[in-house]
Order: sequence, then structure tokens, then C-alpha cells
Amino acid sequence: MPRKSKSRKTAAEKALKMHAVVRARKNASATKDNIISEKHFEDSIQTETTQGSNQSTHLLHVSETRDKDPTRPIQESAEHVAVELTTPQKKPSSSVSGRRIIDITYFYSRLQEISEHGPMNCGLGCVEIVGERQVGLHSKFKLKCKMCRNVFYIENDPPGENNINNCAVAGTISIGCGHSQLQELSAALNLPIMTPKTYGISHCKLSNYWEKVSV
Repeated sequence: MPRKSKSRKTAAEKALKMHAVVRARKNASATKDNIISEKHFEDSIQTETTQGSNQSTHLLHVSETRDKDPTRPIQESAEHVAVELTTPQKKPSSSVSGRRIIDITYFYSRLQEISEHGPMNCGLGCVEIVGERQVGLHSKFKLKCKMCRNVFYIENDPPGENNINNCAVAGTISIGCGHSQLQELSAALNLPIMTPKTYGISHCKLSNYWEKVSV
């Protein structure tokens, strides 16, 4: 009996020692983890502090640069004004384009009549072409003054039997050509195209005239 009790006591002491060792190891592991986490937290705080310090230093450097250069806002405003001044302005598009054949004496005399008009003596600089009516190669331009709002009409050729359409048809017939050739020539010169109807009217007038002359 005494030997059994003694062996049991020894086994209990060994179990207590093992339990104490395991518990000590667990405490040491927990303490190590706490130290590592605390170190990681300190490193993150130090990194954030360094970044904030660098950003503050950069902002301070930019502010000092702006303070040292007082002409910078003036230069920026001057560049802005220069860009606005050099921007091309869109001119109003006119419906009249291409080339026209004009009787220079007649056309110039008509321009002189409207060169000084209205109560304010508006010049040709205030007049713009706002429309055109074409009949073959004959054109009638509509002009309007931007100051007094007066409207004027100018033709490229004086009216009459010897107008530009009759002359064009007569010249085409005399060289042995017809409407197609006249149309191609007008297109090459960027002139208005004469329609077959207008060409036919001028052709009939010329035929009647030539019959009267030949009799």
C-alpha cells in the first residue's frame, strides 16, 4: 500500500509539471504574437507619419514656389487673353459662290449708285449679298445694308435683246456646238449652268432674228 500511494503521488507531480510547462509555452507564444503585432502597428504608424510629412513638405514647397513667383498669375491671364485673341472668328457663309460674267461698265455704275446711300451715308462696307436669282448666265443679286437695312438689286448684265444668254447661245451655234458643250464649258469655268429650257428660248429668238436678217 505505501508503495502504490508513493507512485501515485509521483505521477501526479509529473502531470502537474507537464501542465505547467505547456501553460508556460502557451503564454510565451501569446507574448511573442503580441510583440509582433505591436511592432507591425508601430511600423504602420511610422509609415503613415512619413507619408504625411512628405506630402506636407511637397505642399509647402509648392506654396513657397508660388509665393516666390508673383508674376505667375499675370502670365497665366496673359496667355488666356492671347488664346482668346488668336481664336479665328467664323465668317457668315454666303449663298453666292463660284464665278460670274459681268458687264464691267454697267456693274460698276450700279455699285457707284449705292456706294453712299441712306441718311448716314452708308458705304459699300456695310452692304452684303444676301441672295441671287439666276436665269442661265444672267444673275440678279440682292444686297442689303447692315446699317440702314435698305435693299438693293444689281444685275451682272444689262437687260435687252443683246443679253449674256443670247450671246452665249449665238457663240455656241457659230462654232458648231450645242447645249451639252456649253454646259461642259460652264462647269469647267465654275459658271452657272444654263438649263435646256433657257437655251431653247434663246435659240428660238436667235433663229427668228436670223430669218428676218436673211430675207
